[in-house]
Amino acid sequence: MYNDAIMPERFALGVDFGGTNVRVALVTARGGARAAVVAKRSLETRRLRRPAGFVAAVVSAARALLTERGIPRSRVKGIGL
Repeated sequence: MYNDAIMPERFALGVDFGGTNVRVALVTARGGARAAVVAKRSLETRRLRRPAGFVAAVVSAARALLTERGIPRSRVKGIGL
């Protein structure tokens, strides 16, 4: 669960679009080498056939990462593709 006292205030989402997998990661937004992966998901690219389904699957994975960690969307300060 998210706790201001022990977790950084800001986070970012990273999305890596690959030929085999699409990876979605929630990272700390500290910058540089200090950033750390908090949670991640992998989706098989071949299962994401249509553009609308592709986008919906990435959004769903990102929302699930936030929900699992109890992090409010307002704490996400950026998205990298």
